[in-house]
Amino acid sequence: MFDVKVENLARPRLSDAVVQHMAEWICNGSLKPGDELPAEAELARRFAVSKAVVREALQRLGEMGVVDIRHGKSTTIREQGSEPLAQYFQFAVRTSANGLREVVELRRALETHTVSLAARHITETELDDLRRQVDILSENRRNSEVWIPANAAFHMILVKASRNVLMTRLFEALGGPIEESMRRLHAQRHVRDPDETFRRHVDIMTAVTARDPEAAFAAMQRHFDATEPAIVAVLSREAGEARDAG
Repeated sequence: MFDVKVENLARPRLSDAVVQHMAEWICNGSLKPGDELPAEAELARRFAVSKAVVREALQRLGEMGVVDIRHGKSTTIREQGSEPLAQYFQFAVRTSANGLREVVELRRALETHTVSLAARHITETELDDLRRQVDILSENRRNSEVWIPANAAFHMILVKASRNVLMTRLFEALGGPIEESMRRLHAQRHVRDPDETFRRHVDIMTAVTARDPEAAFAAMQRHFDATEPAIVAVLSREAGEARDAG
């Protein structure tokens, strides 16, 4: 079923080679989501390595979200998603002293590019979805409980419309930190105009609807430029609270 070149396993860390071979099986379609892997003993025989090496390789694949390891049951191939990366971003943002700004900067780098691609590739169905989110935003400009998930959905539609799978996975992995950053920024009413924020979303949608990549890029840039006062306000307030607590 699976071809294994034993000579390729003669490396200092044999589990690396096992991981690479299993990845090749998935990439070439020999293994698909939901498929069960052979038992550890059988994999060890095929790779001509010990069961400990196979176990280490499977553990690493599990940490990467490639396989689902269940004690007492067969290890199965998982549908590939962004969960492991999402866990990393949640931890990284929480442990960074400048996490809010870094999330916004990463979003800017990602979304100014993907919105240009979206302007080229977006479908009519996706445009209808985008319009529905804009309608929700219009009616809930000052209602953060509705605005934030609708805003996140608006941006997700555009990223998916880029047709770049890796960028979409990255954006999905950032979902938690993105919504948290939106919540923190949305609360800065003294420096943030909800009506102006809504108009920027309309500008983005208009450019994408016109299938104008340059205008879409510029509209998204203006949108992120306008978040700077709110970012400064959040960081200043949180720094003051930290000093008071200290």
